[in-house]
Amino acid sequence: MRRAVFSQLMWIAFAGSQAFSQSSVLGTSSDYHPTMTFDVASIRESKVGNEIVHTGSSPLHASTFRMQNINLSNLVTLAYGVQYYQLSGAPSWDFETLYTVEAKSDDAADAKLAHLSDHDARLEKQHMLQVLLADRFHLQVHWESRQIPVYDLVISKPGLLKETSDDSPQINGANGKAYPPLYQRGSSMTGFELVGHGATMAMLCDTLNSQFGRPVVNQTGLSGKYDFVLPYLGRFDADRKSDDTNPVPTLDHSLQEKLGLRVKASRGDIPVVVIDQVDQHPPEN
Repeated sequence: MRRAVFSQLMWIAFAGSQAFSQSSVLGTSSDYHPTMTFDVASIRESKVGNEIVHTGSSPLHASTFRMQNINLSNLVTLAYGVQYYQLSGAPSWDFETLYTVEAKSDDAADAKLAHLSDHDARLEKQHMLQVLLADRFHLQVHWESRQIPVYDLVISKPGLLKETSDDSPQINGANGKAYPPLYQRGSSMTGFELVGHGATMAMLCDTLNSQFGRPVVNQTGLSGKYDFVLPYLGRFDADRKSDDTNPVPTLDHSLQEKLGLRVKASRGDIPVVVIDQVDQHPPEN
């Protein structure tokens, strides 16, 4: 059986807030309508052994797109701006067939993307990949709403969250650029920290989606911006072995103790991308 070795995927073009409503996922809440496409593209089936390294990059404000050893489902989630649990109908060969994808447009496209907002550039990059998948894989999809398990983020201990003050200093990285309002640092060996600096509950839920593996819906009623440092390793206390003495708290435990929040199992209507048709072997060029 193949063993996947994951390197850091720089899917910058598709990063950012993913709200759980079909209008926001589709971008229809915006007046901006993407039209750009890739000028040249190469798609090759990857020749891999037992160990698979997934790498890639897609700068937000440039037309280049490069992914190595990526499966169809991940291509579709990138193209439509959804999480994996918002995808249905993946073919049986999805995890057995991997692709190396390289695509770009001309200098004029790069110049246009460079002047777009992050939101509009993200819509363009997603549209470019959607068109490429439809052309090469003959991909056809439709949207529908399905009720699936979710977590509601609720307040358990009021008063622990600290609102960002107007005079809070900006946090800059080594390159002098400001960090985003919510980012993660650390490693799986020593533990992680979610660092909020003017972060909203919507941003926190977007980040928790991937950590908990299902949608996290903001039910806190909080509309402010907050500063916090949230250390964690693993998701729930129940997931840890009885002899685990690691001092870093789990994410669920840290949410309760540091922020006075907790996740509660629930069900919700979530927009889902359903794959209707797709070819396994696209033409290479």
